[in-house]
Amino acid sequence: VIDELPWEGSFVLMDDSFGCLTSLLWPLRERLSGALVVNAACFFSEEFLGSAAHKRFCASHSQCVEDYLRPDRDLARIGEHFLSVALAGSPPFVEKVRADWRNAASACEDEFWELFAIHTFWMPTACTQALAGLPPLDLEATMLCSALGPATALTESMRNFHNLLPRSNFVHIKNSKMWWKMENLEAVRGELLALMRRLSRGCSPTPQSS
Repeated sequence: VIDELPWEGSFVLMDDSFGCLTSLLWPLRERLSGALVVNAACFFSEEFLGSAAHKRFCASHSQCVEDYLRPDRDLARIGEHFLSVALAGSPPFVEKVRADWRNAASACEDEFWELFAIHTFWMPTACTQALAGLPPLDLEATMLCSALGPATALTESMRNFHNLLPRSNFVHIKNSKMWWKMENLEAVRGELLALMRRLSRGCSPTPQSS
């Protein structure tokens, strides 16, 4: 399928799939000049996969899947749980987004919740399975990680993934938990432009963290 895609020349890929499609960097490598990877989550170490903490993580996601698929789903409770780990900001800002989210979610069809449930079910183990055993990728890249995001599911995952991209820079998105588009969009735009400038100059700086 990838070989038949109508792309000409090389391009920069921005991965904002939350880890679900990050493994596509490998089959796409021959067409990529660079990549910007944002919040690739749930790429866990073998040690964590066998831990009690991971079992609790899986149980929590299973409960979320059940909540999403209920015909009488409690949108207030779902939104409270989801936004508590996804959104940073002042109380008035968070409350406004929470209200907007409930209004939007109430109009969603069952197909949306089914997709949401599949994604949630997939995250605890499938993201790791998709990336496990892949060799380091020789690709100029920038990795952006929300600075206030979940320590294990996001920050540790991004560090694990960073090991597979030895030519990447690791940069934190300030004042962000996960929803960077609402929290700090300008920072991500700036890093994308910086990556494009680096690629246009043919530079490959020593990977760094900030």
